[in-house]
Formats: sequence, structure tokens, C-alpha cells
Amino acid sequence: MMSALLIYAIKSAILLTLLFVPGIFLMFKEKMFRFNRMTLLAILLLSLVLPLCNFSCLSMDNMPAVQAIEQGLIQAGIPVEQTLSNSPLKGKDSFPWFYIVSILYAIGVTAVLCIRLREVLSMGRIIRRGSIWAKEEDSIRIYCHAENVAPFSWLRNIVISEADHKENGREIILHEKAHILYRHSLDIILLTLVEAVQWWNPFVYLLGMYLRDVHEYEADDYVLRQGVSCHSYSELVIRKAVGANSYTFANNFNHSLTKKRISMMLKTNSKRSRRSRVLYVLPMIALALSAFATPEFQTATETIEEVVQQGERPLPDSNQVIPPSSESGKETVIDIHIDSEDRLSCGINHAKPEPINPKDLMELLSKHRGEPTVINLTSEKEFDQMGHIVREASRKNNLLKINYEVKPKSE
Repeated sequence: MMSALLIYAIKSAILLTLLFVPGIFLMFKEKMFRFNRMTLLAILLLSLVLPLCNFSCLSMDNMPAVQAIEQGLIQAGIPVEQTLSNSPLKGKDSFPWFYIVSILYAIGVTAVLCIRLREVLSMGRIIRRGSIWAKEEDSIRIYCHAENVAPFSWLRNIVISEADHKENGREIILHEKAHILYRHSLDIILLTLVEAVQWWNPFVYLLGMYLRDVHEYEADDYVLRQGVSCHSYSELVIRKAVGANSYTFANNFNHSLTKKRISMMLKTNSKRSRRSRVLYVLPMIALALSAFATPEFQTATETIEEVVQQGERPLPDSNQVIPPSSESGKETVIDIHIDSEDRLSCGINHAKPEPINPKDLMELLSKHRGEPTVINLTSEKEFDQMGHIVREASRKNNLLKINYEVKPKSE
């Protein structure tokens, strides 16, 4: 479970970094707030969802013999266990680094979630305690406090001090109302989930800063479209830049990006044609998924899982065949060979291999699936996909054993 979560977190971080970093230079500084926000949210969602998808087909070898063996093993439901000569764990006990990393990762995830939960509970207490009056407008609850609390909003609640309500109540409430109408709180919840998964990735926090900035730009734009003077509103933003402590987890008026907010208010709208820059995410997604599907990445992934499942025990030597346990102590040995022309040959119990077609080979393997069986698979050339086939089949159980070896054609 922890191995799968760690691998998922690594894939998620790679995706988020590849999708987010180019956007910093291409589009996130443009005045197209809604579009930028949707792009940032899409990056967060893609970084959570795509690592759960299996795209190993992107690196599949098209050799007929390899595909025939793979499909036959999977369709026949033959469970196997591999012994690979190139295993990084061969013959040596390894330091339990995985368990140490797992503990540190779990501590980080727990810490992020606990901090965010504490902030939410703190906001809940602030919203309901100490208010001198509360009213509801358009299904939005407004709480007025006697204390000098910084204005903020969360879900469908707005908190404002009595002094702010008397001096600039309309502008501040409009700003916080925009956060609620645009559902910015839901964005923060999604961001928190990604931060918990990738708490060690600095780019997720940088993305969070950009997302919060876009929230403020959207809210400011909403206020100005309600007829508030840009000059007077800018002065209000400056006055409120230094004030009471704010709640960073919530959307608050005293967000510390005053210069950028005023610059965005005065900046002309970006051309719609610049939205086409978002297409940069397509090659980035393809690059990431192709990397995940490479045999090298999958080998590293499966090695970690094997370490966990086997309790850090070394794999057997490549020349050692470990037969499955049986009451009779006997097992069937099936020798399969793939020549340089992708032709198959097969022999049973060390008999001389005879030519066989893929269909007949699959039928033969199906007949022996319920018996203690060892498969010795050799080929005259390297197949990138073959190692992946063996590892995929090995996920089931130990009723069938496979030894895979590349033996170049002798001169």
C-alpha cells in the first residue's frame, strides 16, 4: 500500500512540475484571470488523476511473438513468478531505505493535513464566536466582529470587523462575496489535497501562490465591475495591506500582493489569442506518460514493490530454478525459445524444442496451469517488453515459475 502511494506521489509530482513550470513563462502573468485559474485547477486535477491510469501500452513492443505470449499468459490467467538476472537486489541484503522513506513521507502527509484541519477549525471558531451581529444576503452569511479582525471569507461565510463595515463595508463585502461566488474555497481544498500528496515538492507551493493571486485578481475585477472606482479601491487595498493578522487558508482581503493587484487593475486585457498557449500542456502530458511507460521506469517501480512484498529478501540467482511446492515433489518443465526471426519452439521436460505456433503454445500452457510447472523462456535477441510481461504476470501468485534469459544465436 505504501509503495503504491509513494510511486503515485512521484508520478503526480513529475506531472505537476512538467505542466506548471512552462505556464509561468507563457501565460500565468497575463490578464485572463478565469482562464488562468481554470488552467491551474486542471493541472492540479491532472496531477491527481493521470498517475492512476495505466498507459503501459505506450511502450509496448510490436513483435508478434512477444505480444502472443503476453496476451496468452494474461488471458489464460496463468500466475507466474520471475527470476531476473539483472535484478538490482541480486545476492545482497539491502538497507531498509524504503521503510525510512515511507515513514518520513507519512509524517509529512499527516503534518500537512493536521495543519490544514487546525486552520479550518480555527476559522470555524472565529466565524461564530465574538460576532456582534450576523445577517444573510443572497444565501451568504455575514458576521460582524467588534474586534479588529482582518476580513476574510470561507465557503459561504464572510467575516468583517465593525470598523471596516462602517468605513468601507460595501467594497470589502463585494470582494469577499466574489470569492464565494467563484467558489475559491473549493480550489483551496483541492490544492490542500495535492499539497498533502506532494508536500516535498516545492512547485506545488509555488502553484498555490499563483492560484491565490488569481483568486485576488478575480475578486478585485468583480468589485470594479460593480461600479467601484479603481482609484478609491486601490487606495483601500494599500491601506489594508498592513493590518490585522489574516488567515492564510481562507480567502482574505489583506492578501499580501498589493503591488501586483494594483498592477493587474491598471493592466489592459490580454488578447484572446494568447489562450492558445495553453496547448503547451499536451506535449508535456505526452512526455510524462511516455516516461512512465518506459521499461526502465516500470522496472524501478516494480523493484520497489518487490522489496516490500518480499521483506527485503534477495531474489534468487538467475541460474537457479526454484520449483513450486508440491506433494509429489515433481514438476513439469516447459522450454520455450524465440529465435532471431520471432519464431517459437517448445519442448516439455527437456525434450528437444519443436516449432509451435502461438495459439498451440497458449493451449499447452493452459493445460499445465494447475500443475507445478517451471517455464524456461529464452530468446536470441533482447525484447524490451518481455521483462515487463514477466513482472506483470508475477503479480498473481507462485503456482507457475518463469526463468527468462537472452541467449544470442551461437556462431
